[in-house]
Amino acid sequence: MFIQINISHSDHPIEEFMALEDDFVKATEGHRTIRRAIGCMGADDPTLRVLIAFFDSKEDAEANSQLPGTDQVASKLMTMIKEDMPQFVNLEVKSDRTF
Repeated sequence: MFIQINISHSDHPIEEFMALEDDFVKATEGHRTIRRAIGCMGADDPTLRVLIAFFDSKEDAEANSQLPGTDQVASKLMTMIKEDMPQFVNLEVKSDRTF
């Protein structure tokens, strides 16, 4: 399993980010390789936006990022965030437990 964490800040309402997620689902139907996504807003910093994306592999994450629909949504996202570029953290899962 491969996880990509996208970290940014925005003054736009979280609902606008959720709408972008809906746009992504429509634009990548039948082609996306993402398996799960968790969208978060900072509890202590309401401008913090974190997207945790789950893929089967690093290659699937790379393929997903090359989709035209991903690019369309990313272009919209870039207009909503404070940074020039969001921070990305790429992680290979070595352990996954449920307690």
